[in-house]
Amino acid sequence: MRSRATRRLGLAAATAAALVGVLVTACTGDADPKTGAGSERAAVDTYLTALNARDATVLSGLAPPGNDAQAEVAERIGRLGGRELTIGQLDLKHEFGPDVASAHLTARAQDGTTHNEILGLTRTDGRWYITMGQHPAPRKTPAETKRP
Repeated sequence: MRSRATRRLGLAAATAAALVGVLVTACTGDADPKTGAGSERAAVDTYLTALNARDATVLSGLAPPGNDAQAEVAERIGRLGGRELTIGQLDLKHEFGPDVASAHLTARAQDGTTHNEILGLTRTDGRWYITMGQHPAPRKTPAETKRP
């Protein structure tokens, strides 16, 4: 268990990533049990396994339900796929409640290079998802502000 002071030490990017994930992820019906992961750590492990295998289907399954993540999945596979990434360091934090987390990941590639990334995670219907893509929710129109 991390101390209170350690938990408060978070990068602004992690906070922003988690907040963006909450904002773009809408709760939908029951999540497909073949998508997401049972825990935050399992989501990160599945993410790395999918990247290493260049598996767009599994990686897309980690995006929150309803999000269109195809472009982001393709970009991540193109940038990181097939590098045999393994976890060097992982720090999971919950700063906005039990259903939102950030994963500060340092991964090592087979060629000795390191990759640092902050992943936003959200829990929907008991499953953990990595914030990728955008939810195609209808845009609301702004309220009128005419004078009476």
